[in-house]
Amino acid sequence: MTSGVLGERDPGLQPERTRLAWRRTTLASTVVAVLAGKAGLAGGASAGVLAAGAVCCAGWV
Repeated sequence: MTSGVLGERDPGLQPERTRLAWRRTTLASTVVAVLAGKAGLAGGASAGVLAAGAVCCAGWV
């Protein structure tokens, strides 16, 4: 890398990347929690499915 490239660094990019990463994480967690809840309500839910749904909901909160 040259010193010119380092001097042109935009300090606002890191917070934006962090915000986008948290948004993706929240979206993925929500999808997993909804799918686990759907599987639990579909009937015939085992204790493992209910436990997984509870863990997903707790992680989302």
